[in-house]
Amino acid sequence: SSMEVQHFHWADYLAFVLSLMMSASIGIYYGWTDRKKKSTEDYLMAGRSMSILPVAVSLFVSWASAISFLGDPVQVYYYGTIYWLFGVGYCLAIPPAAHFFAPKLHRMKLISANEFLGVRFNNVIRIGASISISLQLIPYLGLALYAPSLALSQVTDMEVWIAVLVVGSVGTFYTSLGGMKAVLWADTLQFFLMIAGILAVLIQGIIVKGGIVNVWRIAEKGGRISFNNFDPNPFQAGTVWTYLIGGFFRVFNSYVSVQAFIQRYCTLPTERAAKIALYATMPMFFFSVTIFSLLGLVLYAFYHDCDPLTSGQISKSDQMLPLLTLRVLSFLPGMPGLFLACIFGACLSSLSSLQPALAALWLRDFIMPIFKANTKQEISNSTADKLAKGLSLMFGIITIILAFLMDEFKDSNLFSLTNTFTGMFGAPVAGVFVVGLTCNFVKSRSMLGGAIVGLAIPMWWGVGSFFYPNTEGRLPVSTDGCEAYNATYLSDGITAAPYEIYSATQAPTAGSGYVSHGISFGAD
Repeated sequence: SSMEVQHFHWADYLAFVLSLMMSASIGIYYGWTDRKKKSTEDYLMAGRSMSILPVAVSLFVSWASAISFLGDPVQVYYYGTIYWLFGVGYCLAIPPAAHFFAPKLHRMKLISANEFLGVRFNNVIRIGASISISLQLIPYLGLALYAPSLALSQVTDMEVWIAVLVVGSVGTFYTSLGGMKAVLWADTLQFFLMIAGILAVLIQGIIVKGGIVNVWRIAEKGGRISFNNFDPNPFQAGTVWTYLIGGFFRVFNSYVSVQAFIQRYCTLPTERAAKIALYATMPMFFFSVTIFSLLGLVLYAFYHDCDPLTSGQISKSDQMLPLLTLRVLSFLPGMPGLFLACIFGACLSSLSSLQPALAALWLRDFIMPIFKANTKQEISNSTADKLAKGLSLMFGIITIILAFLMDEFKDSNLFSLTNTFTGMFGAPVAGVFVVGLTCNFVKSRSMLGGAIVGLAIPMWWGVGSFFYPNTEGRLPVSTDGCEAYNATYLSDGITAAPYEIYSATQAPTAGSGYVSHGISFGAD
């Protein structure tokens, strides 16, 4: 076959299953120890008594999803090291978020951050924000689970639906059972798994390629070492401005307006602790963009003369890192399994941050107000607690269903798709929060007008970019060395068939040819 699938060793499956069991057991532990506590404060806000370390780690981890693990190094492969400036943008966003916005939100002791909008403006804006954030987060849930399942299924012998079902169920299980405490501690565990998995690939990749100096030399020759593209054209991808400004607002929006993040730092007992937790994410951001940048250079060192996408070794750029992992780590049984655990750890941390966030939003912004309007009574604490758990479970099931639906849209590039979606619905809400927290003179009516315009423009851009994708600024890739690459491939001590281009019969959708990124494999 043209795409020889690497078979997983039993040790790989063992490493993967153990990591899932560890996460599940955290849920069981907190589900059991907190079984007497029947309040949404405990379930959704961890009793507002968390310590700084798990919250800081969780703030970072729920931000770095499996999509960033699979997509960001590939950005470096295509656009060069300028991607590293994302990290600078991220870190610039933290001081204003930590000093001006987080303390104000922490002080209000909210469960749904949008309750603030109801108090500051009116319920129309509050409900609008909740709908907008739901539209931002719900598709992302499906994508966060589907992306790693797909990428790994295509380079290993693991079926997409098995990965979706197993990982989706484990995440839903510990999140709905153990609540916020379980989520924060599971995130901390997954953080260490992620670092171990990603460093294993990075270090072994550098060793195979003859050291960091050699990797750097190949990258320099291919024009991948670049920090100074100051092109002001906003439609050009991969410039200093797209990364600095884009990075700034990605983090800033998250910390000042997205329920999942506000909910996390509001589990801390004091405002000071919330500030420290936000600052503690700075070194993690720098560390992660540096690691992803180096990984991107390692990818380039391996594939600079035989681009795996053009030569048909993979069908989407998200599979480049799993392909490399299997190539450099297969000699050590259990190591590819660790990488698998690392990717799905990133995936679980995204799911477990968004499910309770959506549960809090829906409980406080939809169910409780509707109940009160109809019965003139408040929902009792223990009923609210049951509802929160039920909602958490419901969003877990929705995640799994959405991931299966995503299979229909698997030909589009996940990195840009997610960014587009988050930008479309996330940006206007962030604007409303910033104005609400800083400009006391702005009234509800003008805010509503601003929010509608703020939603319309990004939607117009987002939909446009989906139909007319932009690859301007992408650096050239080559397939000149593919024959030599095939010849040496077997001498790497890896037993796999050399790669050929897809033929029509092997194209994944038989008969139709396979088109990805404007490259088509196979004839009609």
